[in-house]
Amino acid sequence: MTHSAQIESPFSEDEETELAMDLLAVNDEQELDHFLGNLLQRGASAAGRRLPWALLLRLGGLVKGAVLKILPAVGRAFSGLIAFRAGGPTGQLAANASRLLGMEVEGMSGEDQEFVAAKQLVRLAGTAAANAGGDASANAAQQAVTHAAQYYAPGLLRSPRHGQDCGCGCGTCTASCASSGTWVRQGREFILRGLWPNHST
Repeated sequence: MTHSAQIESPFSEDEETELAMDLLAVNDEQELDHFLGNLLQRGASAAGRRLPWALLLRLGGLVKGAVLKILPAVGRAFSGLIAFRAGGPTGQLAANASRLLGMEVEGMSGEDQEFVAAKQLVRLAGTAAANAGGDASANAAQQAVTHAAQYYAPGLLRSPRHGQDCGCGCGTCTASCASSGTWVRQGREFILRGLWPNHST
């Protein structure tokens, strides 16, 4: 991550809208992986960079963990938006998405809640890619995503079971963020499991 790391999304409002709609429209995990790869390269390109393959894989694993934490049904051929049932809302948006995103979505329609969440995830990914620099290490990718998450999804950096510093070196986290995980190869794709608190795929 560069010393002058930016916190503003590298995308225009129209681009964020387009990308958020594309995110919500993915039909399976392969489409999701492809979308995230293009999204990250687009964010880096906006900052005049191109992500090396190793760094793209690491950023992709971290961002995918965030997406599946906040929009758990994305990429699982889910049809329809939020359906409210006796047990609470079910659909693409996680029940605790408002806390994870650090923003208020109560009062919005289910469709609007998902769209707002998708835009925040697009901003997080784009900002992380724009700040990632040329260091392809796991620590550099982690710091870039952590820095972006502080602004666009701060709840991902907090866990009720932990109060210690995350160890990422950012100096402001108070939880276990993406400090550990396991790389799993599925065909040509690499997926990083166990990144965010309570996340599983």
